[in-house]
Amino acid sequence: MKKLTIPFVFAIVCAACGGNSQSESADIADSTNAPGETALSLVRDNVNPKPVANFEKKIPNELNNWYFRVQLYETPNRFKYKLSMQYQEVSGEDTLRIPNLGKEPKVEIRPGKAEYSCILGFYDQDGVFREYKEVSVKDESLSLTTLKRYAVSGGE
Repeated sequence: MKKLTIPFVFAIVCAACGGNSQSESADIADSTNAPGETALSLVRDNVNPKPVANFEKKIPNELNNWYFRVQLYETPNRFKYKLSMQYQEVSGEDTLRIPNLGKEPKVEIRPGKAEYSCILGFYDQDGVFREYKEVSVKDESLSLTTLKRYAVSGGE
């Protein structure tokens, strides 16, 4: 944070003195990216109202049209997704936070090992699927479990 404070104050002083504040603020925005890369906005301009990832399995029942269903929806924050879960008449919501790898995140839901389970994950910078969380049914209730934790380092 201190690294950004000094250039930010410098940009304000330059703007007050008639300097080119646009180029200074552009340098600040791009300070976390490699040379030549543009900063990826943390905010989505257009939020897709439809699920971007979906998993569902019909639950056999003569009287009801029940499903085990898990869906991920975009939010205005580029690295947060709304997680919607349902098992029979039990439903829940949570937030799935994806690490900022400096590129547009891509999420996916894959089948889990248990009959009513699935794995939530994302693709890393090399295109490798990374398991992140599991949604499953335990004792007729929905369960959300963190499988692995991820962090992004500065790379310097």
